[in-house]
Amino acid sequence: MDKDSFISQIEQLFKEGKPETALQLLQKAIQENPEDPFAFFNLGNAYARLNQWDNALVHWKKSITLDPSFYAALYNLALAYQKKNNIDEAVALWEKILKINPQSEEALLSLGSIYYNRGQLHEALRQFNQLLAHNPQHASGHNNVGIIYYQLGELDKAIESFNTSLALNPEYKCAYYNLGTVYLEKNLLDEAEKAYTTALQKDASYLEAQLNLGLVYLKKRSYKEAKNAFSSVLAINPGFGLAQYNYGLTLLAENNVRDALQSFDKALQNGVDEALVLYQQGLCYYKLKDMTNTRKYWEKFLEKNPDSTLADGIRDALKKLVQC
Repeated sequence: MDKDSFISQIEQLFKEGKPETALQLLQKAIQENPEDPFAFFNLGNAYARLNQWDNALVHWKKSITLDPSFYAALYNLALAYQKKNNIDEAVALWEKILKINPQSEEALLSLGSIYYNRGQLHEALRQFNQLLAHNPQHASGHNNVGIIYYQLGELDKAIESFNTSLALNPEYKCAYYNLGTVYLEKNLLDEAEKAYTTALQKDASYLEAQLNLGLVYLKKRSYKEAKNAFSSVLAINPGFGLAQYNYGLTLLAENNVRDALQSFDKALQNGVDEALVLYQQGLCYYKLKDMTNTRKYWEKFLEKNPDSTLADGIRDALKKLVQC
């Protein structure tokens, strides 16, 4: 039986719910030809389909031992190491793949992502730019470059990269979201609103875009629209703590102080960093002229954030409270 027919037989057995029979055939193929890297590769793939990753790794490694340039086995093994968070092993394999095929988009994307997650932004940028040198039409590559420029504070370059990505793929919701985030950083609120709105037109359940659209409205002091945006997030995910927090900020901006306190309490219950909320809680009690609780929350804030940019102002305010 030729290789294609054999693989078709294995596929059919999996479709029929007979993985054990498939494994037996694959193991028999190895017994009949123990020097065939393709046989070990196929058995590794079968184990991977069964989520038996350790067994898959053993057989892919054996395949590479028999044929060090077996591209598909190297690729699968690199992905498996990355999935298991064995990052150094994954990097070594992706680099080996690039020696075989310097234009491997999968390797360049994976290496770029690994270096980005490690905080090695310039090395990540080098990998993504290498990808774009081979394939300038790669929308995701331009998006990734834009993310790195954003992290490096080069906002205009980030905007250019996201716009290039969107020119190549007008349906790319993440690029619209990222573009909106850069515009929000630059305080270009109309542009940010347009970008987030477009992202939501592509995916109405895109909660992060809805949340940030609310932030745009909050900065514009369009409080009704801000509350609608945060409410839309909470209607889909009631436990979204940052939406509760920002809803509280909007209520506080409207001087709806007691409802704001309730939102801040819900934000804490849903995992928002206490240090982020303590200042706002203290401010609510200050507006309510409850100086005991104002002092309580602001002192807790200073305990957790002694070097905050707000710290000196809070200390001065607390001194005045004591003098009262």
